Amino acid sequence: MNSEKKILCVADSLSMPREGVAYEDTWVYMLKKKLPYEVIQRSQRGLTSAHILKHGEFLEYYSPHTVILQVGIVDCAPRYMPANSNWLKIINKLPKPAKSVFWKYFKKYRQRKASYADVTPEQFRKNIEEYCARCLKIGVKEILIIKIAHPGKAMFGRNPGVLEQIVVYNRIFDEVESRNAGRVYCVNPIPTQNDSLFTEDGYHLNNAGSKKVTSDLLDVITRINAAPNV
Repeated sequence: MNSEKKILCVADSLSMPREGVAYEDTWVYMLKKKLPYEVIQRSQRGLTSAHILKHGEFLEYYSPHTVILQVGIVDCAPRYMPANSNWLKIINKLPKPAKSVFWKYFKKYRQRKASYADVTPEQFRKNIEEYCARCLKIGVKEILIIKIAHPGKAMFGRNPGVLEQIVVYNRIFDEVESRNAGRVYCVNPIPTQNDSLFTEDGYHLNNAGSKKVTSDLLDVITRINAAPNV
């Protein structure tokens, strides 16, 4: 193993095991098996671009050579209420049975709204730009951004407006890549609908989905390593 090269994977739950998805089915595990470098997993369920700005926890403490970033779906998904809603705070304090009844009827008569997304497009852009700037400041050589996947059919059923949001937030990734050419690389493993790559929820990756992400990451890493002065 090349002890001098560390790859830090900062990612949401799409990089993590869950019911029906073993650790060996995740792209982080697959990447570790394929690369001769130290691959560090710094994943968190519900991770947003706001969380990764916490100093040290998602970057500086690890002094990585390369960062792989996978956030965005939690930021952009349309919600029934804003995250800072007082109503939501009250609902979350209810006993589980009462909470379930509330949401059952609430969802029947209300729709998710893009304006209630956890992180606005404007703030998302600022967060990603700030994180990338911090990476470059401490000497990170390259940042690989996994773009938000095109969801499967099941997710469309629960959240019909999600694709429009994904397009907006992925465009921000493209803009950040363009402004940091040769340092930031966007990876887009699932640009079109492919239900065979997801679990039943239509968004979390199954073994095949993780293999696709791993393959695309390896392609970019190989291309970077083959370039002069790397």
